[in-house]
Amino acid sequence: MMSGEVLELWSGDELEYCDTVRPGDYVYIPANVPHVAVKSRDHTRRLHGIPQESTAQESVVMRPEMDAQVP
Repeated sequence: MMSGEVLELWSGDELEYCDTVRPGDYVYIPANVPHVAVKSRDHTRRLHGIPQESTAQESVVMRPEMDAQVP
């Protein structure tokens, strides 16, 4: 995370894990792991994502139904 305020990153098959991400933190999300980033307030955050492989974007699956699972 490059800048901004705290961000919650929920991950896992049922979004059962929560990490708190702050500016300066690095986060690794393995391939095929569902995840949702949640802002606590209406502040801007700057994140920089780097895929592991050149075809990573082709395998992205959007699952908007997971948003409702975030506690």
